Parts: sequence; C-alpha cells; structure tokens
Amino acid sequence: MYDEQYLIDECRKGNKLAWEKLYKHWSSYCYTILQRYGISQEDMPDLMQETFVQVFLNLNKFNKQKGEFKYWLRRLTINKALMHLRKLRAQQKVKIIDIEDANTIPDKETLGMESLSKTQIMEIIKSMPECLRLVFNLSIFDGYNHKEISEALDITEQNSRTRLNRAKVWLRKSVTVKQTLTAYGL
Repeated sequence: MYDEQYLIDECRKGNKLAWEKLYKHWSSYCYTILQRYGISQEDMPDLMQETFVQVFLNLNKFNKQKGEFKYWLRRLTINKALMHLRKLRAQQKVKIIDIEDANTIPDKETLGMESLSKTQIMEIIKSMPECLRLVFNLSIFDGYNHKEISEALDITEQNSRTRLNRAKVWLRKSVTVKQTLTAYGL
C-alpha cells in the first residue's frame, strides 16, 4: 500500500528506502510529462535525475495544505523541462517563433482523436512545432491559464492564446491526415 504522507515524512527524515519508493512510484509520471514536452530519449535520464534531485532538495518546502504532492511534482517537472528547452535553444541559438495573430480560431468541437491510440496521439503531439506544443501542453494537459503560460514562456497572454488556437488547428489537420493514411492502410 502506498501511504504518500508517511513516505514524504520518511524522506524528510533521510530514509533512503523511502526516497527509493518515492522515486519508483512517481518516476513514470515524470517521464510521461518530460516526454510530452519533447525531451529526447538521450536527455531523459539526466532530466529525470535533475527533477528528482530538485524534489529531494525541496521536499521540505512541500506543503500539503497548498495542494497535492502530484501537482507540486508536476510543476517541478514542467519547470525542469522548460528550463532544459530554453538551454537547448540558447546553445543552438534557436528562438521560439513569435506568432502574432491567428488566422483561424477553431470552435469548441472535438479534435477528432477518438479513433487514434494513445501512442499515435503522443507521436502527433511530439511532431507539433515546439512553439505550439509548449503552449498546448501547458494549457490542455497541465491546466495552466494564459497568464501563467505567458510568464513561463516569456510571451504575451495574447500570444499564448494565439499559439493555443494554432496548435488546435495544427492538431486537427494532423489528425485528419493520420486518419486518412490509416484508412488507406498507409
């Protein structure tokens, strides 16, 4: 049985077995988040380690009254992914493309992904341009609002809205292409 508060308390006391259990319990959750943000397989082990070092160093700052451990861990993981992507861009001298205005704003209808597997959806999202994928992930999967996204990515709130709308349009087109190819056995 997994008793989260007991495990956290034991980790705070320095119990190495508790650290190991905490890592084993949450590592796949963090891995999935990092994967969704487009972290490469070669960078994944280092980022996983860096994320859990942050968790272990800051565990005393975790306050259950402010929210669940899962959400605190998710925020640390997302921040680690964003910092890594910024570092990569700086090293490669690549800048996120600034998108001013959306030409098409999609309506609220479903993105049409019902017929695709989770793996196919993840492949499509990973192939999305980074500037759109980051906003899409932060908004759709992680529940950030446009103000939080603008602060995390150093863009305007309007730019965040625009990127989210463009990501939805891009996703619809990609899903349609994938479904068409699948229907023809390609």
